[in-house]
Amino acid sequence: MKEKNFKSIFIIPPQWYFLNPPSFLLHTVSGLKSNGFNVKLFDFNIDFYLSVLNKNHLKSVYEDAIKQMPVLFDYLRKNFKKGQNQEQYDDNFKAKLLKFNKIKELTGEKKEQVIKAIETIEHSISVMKDEDLFYNPEELTAAITNIDFCLEIASLVYYPSQIQMGSYTDPFFKLDFDCMLKTAQSKNMFTDFYEKNLKKITELKPAIIGVSIDATSQMVSALTLLKILKEKTNAKIVILGNFFTRVTDTIKKYPDFFNHFCDYVITDEIKFPTLIKLLQNMDNADEVSNIIYLKNNQVKENRISEQNIKDYPVIDLSDFDLEKYLTPEIVLAEVSSRGCYWGKCSFCDHGFGQKMNIKPVVKFIDELEFLNKKYGIKHFELIDECIHPNYLYEMSKEILKRGLDINWFNYARLEEGFNEEVLTTAYKAGLKMLLWGFESASKKVMKDINKGIDIEKREDILRLARKIGIWNFAFIFFGFPTETKEDAIETIEYIKNHTDIISSYGRSVFTLGKHTTLREHPKKFSITKIYPDKEEFSPMLHFETSTGMNEKEVNEIAEKCLKECNAAYKNPLWMYLIYREILFLYICKYGADKVESTSITQSLNYHDKD
Repeated sequence: MKEKNFKSIFIIPPQWYFLNPPSFLLHTVSGLKSNGFNVKLFDFNIDFYLSVLNKNHLKSVYEDAIKQMPVLFDYLRKNFKKGQNQEQYDDNFKAKLLKFNKIKELTGEKKEQVIKAIETIEHSISVMKDEDLFYNPEELTAAITNIDFCLEIASLVYYPSQIQMGSYTDPFFKLDFDCMLKTAQSKNMFTDFYEKNLKKITELKPAIIGVSIDATSQMVSALTLLKILKEKTNAKIVILGNFFTRVTDTIKKYPDFFNHFCDYVITDEIKFPTLIKLLQNMDNADEVSNIIYLKNNQVKENRISEQNIKDYPVIDLSDFDLEKYLTPEIVLAEVSSRGCYWGKCSFCDHGFGQKMNIKPVVKFIDELEFLNKKYGIKHFELIDECIHPNYLYEMSKEILKRGLDINWFNYARLEEGFNEEVLTTAYKAGLKMLLWGFESASKKVMKDINKGIDIEKREDILRLARKIGIWNFAFIFFGFPTETKEDAIETIEYIKNHTDIISSYGRSVFTLGKHTTLREHPKKFSITKIYPDKEEFSPMLHFETSTGMNEKEVNEIAEKCLKECNAAYKNPLWMYLIYREILFLYICKYGADKVESTSITQSLNYHDKD
């Protein structure tokens, strides 16, 4: 069989963000196409969102939930034990109690809100896609709020499993093999969607079906899909994406993982060369590097063969109806490098399995220019771990040289190379927002993090960028093992006192990755105990520390940050725009100064651009 006759299908499962095409898989598919393979990409993520966010579906779910109330009440009444507290019941009882209370809430005190939400969902969807309505903050924030509430309604029948914008939560789902298998075999909120769409896959009779999994939020839907594909197709099932590459040691312990979910797991970052070899050697996987698979009931991992990002082809968007996505203007994620040129932060495992790998500037700008002219894409997110100031300067000069009319935002380190010439040139070329790894205001914590920057000069860089017109977004987090409450408050106070140069911030709570310096040298960071894996397929670990805050204190300090910084920023509009892509589009439309100075409580007039 000739290579071009192999049919390959790739699928993005829910739950992921619905604003733009899934570029993390687009390069892989484009690489196969450019090598003559017959490939099709299905974005089941956006299709799933659109299938549940419509009036008829929401009404049906709501009516089904009401019908479940007597059955749930009868079960709870029969299994209730006097004198036994809630924690003493099994998970099945707890889940049914949570569902009963949620349905009771939405059919009682919130009934009118539910009816209104369902009746207006189609308008909310139209707001997300209509340029005039999207750029009206009152309309947009109302639409985002309504969509989120309607996803709560759509989850009712399966509550406490719940879908939200870009996420999925289930307090009883655990990343251990038995729970993963049981969940995939059980009927859940994704099962009906997959059954209805399975024909789209089977009628193409693919040789390979790839499923991309990059986040925990996709896990339940992805496992459900993998199980169905394994049972109902003759294709070889391949898992791609970032998630399982972080738990390869666990995969090797579970031959049954391959019996139930897939045939291959691809472990390299640049996946299309591996897929090409796999398609060429369907009956001899031993010839293919960068895969894990089952042979003679033993899990085998083939040798690692390094790939180069310069071999990435330009993204092919021909499979996509860009009108589906819930945004009036696509913000396409692109990449100029893989890995991190610093790569020494003690808390970070983003670079696990990657080596620093950079596209030549001219090739990268060629790609942006092609996407701009072919598909009309004017807005980009550069998803490099962090961009080097020299690279930013050279790419900006190349954009200006060609006269490209594009805008972008990217991630960066607060280091001295971001001087006035670099930042001014980048701003003129279209850089509108920089997402900085600020992390902490504590000198002690920053030293333990090993950020490798002069923290005394961070403020100068932020002030310079803001003066030029660039929006400064600062990533901060709480709960680093050596961080005390006083250290954390130092960070909060810094943010509150520098709202003039920190345009917005994003806070998170520290988690211990399996592939970090912290894990390798715990005593150095006051970690006294790392718990054995209860969820072997999770890339994160639980731990105890001798000097830092406990979990309760970390959560309290995170709430303190939200409350006090919200007040310092005077209830800002940007907090209600939710997604950085939406914030970026607003900055492109109105300018950083106007967006930064607007509070959601003000009477807004955004119909005229500054």
